[in-house]
Amino acid sequence: LNTSSDSTTSSPYRIASSVVLSRPPTLTADLTPFEESFYFYQRRLNQRLALPFTRYFYLKKGTPADAEWKRKQKAAGDKYTGFGPRSWADELLVGDESQKSEDNGYRRLVETTITGEASNVEEGVEGEEKKLDIPLPRISKADKEGDRKSLDRAMTRTLYLLVKSKDRSKHAWRFPQSPVMGRENLKEAAQRTLEEAAGVNMNTWFVGNVPIGHYIYNYGRDYTVDSEKIGKKVFFMKARIMAGQADLNGNKLGLEDFLWLTKEEVEEVAGRAYFKAVRHMLVS
Repeated sequence: LNTSSDSTTSSPYRIASSVVLSRPPTLTADLTPFEESFYFYQRRLNQRLALPFTRYFYLKKGTPADAEWKRKQKAAGDKYTGFGPRSWADELLVGDESQKSEDNGYRRLVETTITGEASNVEEGVEGEEKKLDIPLPRISKADKEGDRKSLDRAMTRTLYLLVKSKDRSKHAWRFPQSPVMGRENLKEAAQRTLEEAAGVNMNTWFVGNVPIGHYIYNYGRDYTVDSEKIGKKVFFMKARIMAGQADLNGNKLGLEDFLWLTKEEVEEVAGRAYFKAVRHMLVS
């Protein structure tokens, strides 16, 4: 796309480049009820079909590991096992949610698996009993506090950077954008825009050299800042953030705030009209 000074001067619209900067998901998506049921069924099926654990092949009688295995099997109590008089009862009853686990199955794994904590104490390893690392929760501190400036939130979703203009009472929230300058192409303009808007403390990567969409709108009658043009054509360039954080201190585009938002939150903050123009460029 030719965005040189000659072509933009002859156009009744101002050409602008905007950056759709996103943070991809950092965790796998939450399981749907069907997926939870399917994986539970597969686990129970494996318990029914797998050979029983050959204890004395792996554990020498009288060793700390053997003692730990017996202790944990006894503590397991009436938990389902694929062998024994109740092995046939492998289906969930109505209302039974025992297949769900807030700690991703960590407690169940520790309670039924030989982890070696007893042998550490007996062999005189310095310190307390061995403590296994607990998996981090899928809900972060930023999620609990509702901090929408943090990148450590909604980790199963894609987040997008929206910025707020100081001099706008309406439609203040949008993706970073600015007019194409001189002989810049759209990608060069987008790279400059992102640096001027959110600083240089971000490691970003622009995906491709062509826009992923565009948005055309006309100025209102009371808009006199750009009287030479009747409206604006905004071309959106896709980018990813790899590390860092947005910093609006000293920005050159008159911005006062920023947020990292999911697709649904973009509609809530930016408004339905703007979201309708960009929604097909966004993923959930």
